[in-house]
Amino acid sequence: MEENHHFPIARGGGSVGFEALVQPHLTTAFRVAFLIVHDYHLAQDAVQEALWEAYQSLYRYDERKGTSFRAWFMKIVTHRALNLVRRKKKRRNTQTRLIPTKTHWRVFSKRRKSNRFGERSRR
Repeated sequence: MEENHHFPIARGGGSVGFEALVQPHLTTAFRVAFLIVHDYHLAQDAVQEALWEAYQSLYRYDERKGTSFRAWFMKIVTHRALNLVRRKKKRRNTQTRLIPTKTHWRVFSKRRKSNRFGERSRR
């Protein structure tokens, strides 16, 4: 494979070697992230986080296991994108709980007017 000759440079801490190693996969990485998060900027964030994680954990990649660097890197991208979706969903849930709408107030007032058996009280 062509990507294997960059490993000694990249593993030695060379950012130039790492850049040459990941450069051919960046477009695909962005596409994968975008398909998961459905947001341009979040997809960029996911790829950036994946690049940082791949750079930090390059020593754990073992080409003898039979996986290509591309597959290993795309797995990291996928996990970072899924984490961003989870964070986005958590934020959305907490924001909706904090900001009551008119519908929430109507439901609350209906609950208050009903007795413990679910029947509305006669007032």
